[in-house]
Amino acid sequence: MRFGLAVAAVLAAISPNSMAQSPAGSFRLGSAYVYPEIEFALQRDSNIALQPEAKRIGDTIRYVRPSFRLDAKGDAQNYDAGYRGEYARYGNVTTDNHENHEVFSTGDWTLNTRNNFKLKGQYLDRVDPRGALDISTPSPNEYHQEILTGLYTYGAQDAAGKFELQAGGYSKNYVNNRLQTAVLDHSRTELGATLLLRIQPKTYATLAARQYRYKYAEAGSAKDSQEIFAFAGLRWNITALTAGRINIGQQTKKPDSAAGAAGSTEFSGIAWEGGLNWRPLSYSSFDFVTQKRAVEPTGIGDFVLNQTHQIVWTHVWGSRVTTVLSAGYSKDSYFGASSGNRQDENWTGGVRVLYAVQRWLKFGAEYASSIRDSNNDSFDYQRNQSMLLVNVTL
Repeated sequence: MRFGLAVAAVLAAISPNSMAQSPAGSFRLGSAYVYPEIEFALQRDSNIALQPEAKRIGDTIRYVRPSFRLDAKGDAQNYDAGYRGEYARYGNVTTDNHENHEVFSTGDWTLNTRNNFKLKGQYLDRVDPRGALDISTPSPNEYHQEILTGLYTYGAQDAAGKFELQAGGYSKNYVNNRLQTAVLDHSRTELGATLLLRIQPKTYATLAARQYRYKYAEAGSAKDSQEIFAFAGLRWNITALTAGRINIGQQTKKPDSAAGAAGSTEFSGIAWEGGLNWRPLSYSSFDFVTQKRAVEPTGIGDFVLNQTHQIVWTHVWGSRVTTVLSAGYSKDSYFGASSGNRQDENWTGGVRVLYAVQRWLKFGAEYASSIRDSNNDSFDYQRNQSMLLVNVTL
């Protein structure tokens, strides 16, 4: 909380001269521009731990969310770095008080007309709220996560053919509730390649292959595994009207030899991933994402077969009011000896309204609802969240 108030004081103390030649919402720092922001919110949550109706607990939560982004652009290189924080304080269930922190940095280097390299790093110090994992804990589960990814592209912007190489990995380790969370500590490495062939001026056919390796910290973990994806797809960016990508193909998930001997379950089947942005009007846009793939478990089973679809409509009404409507559906099927053949269906929906009093000051209201229907009644829940917020920038 003290950090959030300090950020607010900095925002108020910046002199007008430092912003005179800067883009809106920023101040200059050497050759870079800094975009600070802070948000204050008050939320009523009807089910803070995602429990069935008989065990449901509601509470009122106060949030402070400071952030800043540093942007430095050059002729052949761009840099972006920043911080996002969230400080949450519960009115009654104070054991759920938590703080989330994210530090990130990206670099983009254009070596020449055919060669480009991007590098992104993140450090997360965050919590999984109670109920977000398939384990029962007395408080939110704090974790540290380090992420590093790189992407090399060969080919001019509108070349008939291009080639991408990607590599990266992450490490995720929990801090508290170690009796339950120690088995979830793991790392992942990633390698991939994509071939792009132009079939229209702004449309490419793609062929992609990726490999992931999961290694759990627990000695002899049966969850150690490798995944291989083989995708065919499309990628397009047609002026300001529409942009997106879709990949469909095969995923194979196999346990390591030691884990396989312990009886872990394998997966081989159809997988896909896609995202679409459609902007029929300059002030109105639709975003749709879809995915089907086997994902890592969070306490039950060897893996979870997840299928997710979500749509978001953002519309700007005049110069002051922005609305965001969202809806989503997902299905999770659990596999493995400890899964109990569990299957969940999840529905989400929400509306967010922002009113710009000034360019730098916005008031907002938000409502979100979520439902999980499981074949194991102990995992069913309904949740409603209502929020009022104030957002301040330069």
